[in-house]
Amino acid sequence: MAVIDMRVAVLSTQQKGETFKALEEDADYAAKVEQAQTLQADRQALAETLQKDGETMSQEEVASAQKSIQDKSQELEFIVGQIQAKQNETAEKIFRDMNPSLQKILQELLAAKQGSRPCKKRYCYFC
Repeated sequence: MAVIDMRVAVLSTQQKGETFKALEEDADYAAKVEQAQTLQADRQALAETLQKDGETMSQEEVASAQKSIQDKSQELEFIVGQIQAKQNETAEKIFRDMNPSLQKILQELLAAKQGSRPCKKRYCYFC
């Protein structure tokens, strides 16, 4: 028996690479990635400063640094969510665009292979 994960098959194609490369070159997407990297670096620098100098800092400075780390973490989480949503949207578009071709190929495989079980939405089983 063989199992084909159609999503993995589609996302392993050259079209996936080209489409995701175009996404990475999109100005809005690239700006979000850069913003996320900057927030991560800022948050890390604040954490290191707090760890290194925390004992000599006033309570107000420590509280301010902790609040800033928390704020940056929340903003980073939001931006990463937007980035992941765009990546998922792009992957779904690739799958939708290629699905008719994939279905045709799978139907041909099924017709050629006797004793095969029918394809489900995401996986295809061959006995």
